[in-house]
Amino acid sequence: MTAPLYIGFDTRYATRLVSSPERAEHVACLLVDPRWPWPPMSLTTGITGNFTKRTRTRRVAGPSGQKRILESILDPVTRVIELSCYSVDAKNYAHTRVQTGTHALSSWEQPFKADGQTRAHDLPDGKTIEDWIALLHELMVTLDVASAIVPLYETADAVLADTSLISIVRDSRWTGRTDLGPGEEFSEQNRRANYWCDLLGATYVRNARWGTYLRDHHVEAIGGLDRIRREVDPARVTVLGPLTYFQLTETVDEGLTDACEAKRRAFDVLLAPILPPPVPPHTP
Repeated sequence: MTAPLYIGFDTRYATRLVSSPERAEHVACLLVDPRWPWPPMSLTTGITGNFTKRTRTRRVAGPSGQKRILESILDPVTRVIELSCYSVDAKNYAHTRVQTGTHALSSWEQPFKADGQTRAHDLPDGKTIEDWIALLHELMVTLDVASAIVPLYETADAVLADTSLISIVRDSRWTGRTDLGPGEEFSEQNRRANYWCDLLGATYVRNARWGTYLRDHHVEAIGGLDRIRREVDPARVTVLGPLTYFQLTETVDEGLTDACEAKRRAFDVLLAPILPPPVPPHTP
């Protein structure tokens, strides 16, 4: 058995999928794409009238799954869809959450969010994270994202915390697990991103992770592609129209090494002009 690895994504965008049937159909197709190591099995949705209420779980396995997801995205009362596939021991774990665009915070530059994760080790035969990353590229382009990150950690909890912009679970007496996560530095980064979330995506971006998506204006603001290649030395630079993807190492197996961490820190130095600033003093 290989070392545990979990990978996720977090992104911001302004496209209203609920009023864009063609994009919505493409998103629904990607969410059940066979390049997911584990296909989604269940669908729940959140409504605009009650932000704490979720619909009953519906199965989306099989040929009818994509149609059911598309109908949910285009439903004018659906605010968010959530897809899951997991077992009791979380060995076959995948999760995706996509906001549809029915409810927007008008003061936010990029009011909508999509995030998710999947297990990156001991994959089913024929499945690869490289294929999943290619799928993710299509999803980012279809959503027309402003910016996004692809975090990689040893636990699903750490990925979920990072994509949800909360503090990493450091000790859980209820589950009997101790998860040191990526440390206090990341909690501070997420605190800043939370405070400045109305400007997150276009004006400000998340701190660099194993994978990072930036728009052309972000790249220009930090000195251009050549400077990023020279000072960060990402293993992969993939241009997706006005969006560029930077991957720090060639494979996920190298993603938790000291060499990768050195690249991440170098990237953060370049990103400094467009990272969320410190939270003002005396802010809870």
